[in-house]
Amino acid sequence: MSKRVRIAMLGAALALAALAAGPPVVSAITATLFVTSTLEEPVNVNNERIRLKTKEPADVHVQEARFQPGDLVDWHNHPGFALIAVKSGTMSFYDPDCTRHVIGPGEAFVESGGPTKAANEGSVEALFYVTYVVPQSSPRIVPTDPPPCAQ
Repeated sequence: MSKRVRIAMLGAALALAALAAGPPVVSAITATLFVTSTLEEPVNVNNERIRLKTKEPADVHVQEARFQPGDLVDWHNHPGFALIAVKSGTMSFYDPDCTRHVIGPGEAFVESGGPTKAANEGSVEALFYVTYVVPQSSPRIVPTDPPPCAQ
């Protein structure tokens, strides 16, 4: 075996090891960020038994996401929360205790705390809209290690 082949094989093995130990996987989803806005003042709304309260300025992001069958966002956190409304297809969302929630058209789900995982385990594209509310200047999503139940 030539030196070049051995170096290439070593490089491939190191790359695979880095992938296995690297950050969580995000597959080839299509995401379109429609708008980012800021709630400059704290909010304390309590109307018709629905409450939203912030203590400091918060960013609001509205995004469309399209997941093909097999697409996923591996284990992650949201600094605030993600309110998800599914338009078509189905999505599976996993809680920190690995409980699976399958959400279909006309249904909604909230991701908060974490870690959480999102995957299209169906056979058709899933289309959904996400409204993120996060502390000002925070990322919408933060990759994290899987919980003990997923290891």
